[in-house]
Amino acid sequence: MAGAADDDEESSSDEEESGDEEPAADSEEAKTDAAAALQTERIAPKKSVAPLLSKLSDVESLFPGGVDYLGTSFGLTLQLFNFWHKSGLVPLYV
Repeated sequence: MAGAADDDEESSSDEEESGDEEPAADSEEAKTDAAAALQTERIAPKKSVAPLLSKLSDVESLFPGGVDYLGTSFGLTLQLFNFWHKSGLVPLYV
């Protein structure tokens, strides 16, 4: 068993000396590659995900007396959606 542990140490030291390692994540080359990838990334809505909220124009018939309160939010999590829904409010997007 002691021989197996020695073999593991030797193989790890061989890997360190080989020079075939990838650059560290915090190296300048890695930072440059990450910045270049961000500059060319295209942001688009996912087509296969159903919307969590409904458009106000699609549900106006649900509010025959009109809308009493209209608020805004710039972010929505499932936990926040559930909170508003349980409070009797109908989260929508305009």
